[in-house]
Amino acid sequence: MKIKKILFPTDFSDCSLNALEYTVYLAKKCKASIQLLYVDEAVYLLSPMNTYAEMDLKDLAENFKKMADARMDELVQKFI
Repeated sequence: MKIKKILFPTDFSDCSLNALEYTVYLAKKCKASIQLLYVDEAVYLLSPMNTYAEMDLKDLAENFKKMADARMDELVQKFI
């Protein structure tokens, strides 16, 4: 079986970033591409003490997307 693509979900935690290093190594060995996917549980929205309660959900989603895009760009630059 030849590995062509590797899906790598991340929440930007230290544990996932350590796993990314191994994933990059494996992808190089197999000459495979890596597809990065940002995942988050968003449990902070369920907390009665959350600081996001006043924000419009659309604005909140846009803010998190910008943050995730910036972090993804950092990861790509680090491992190119």
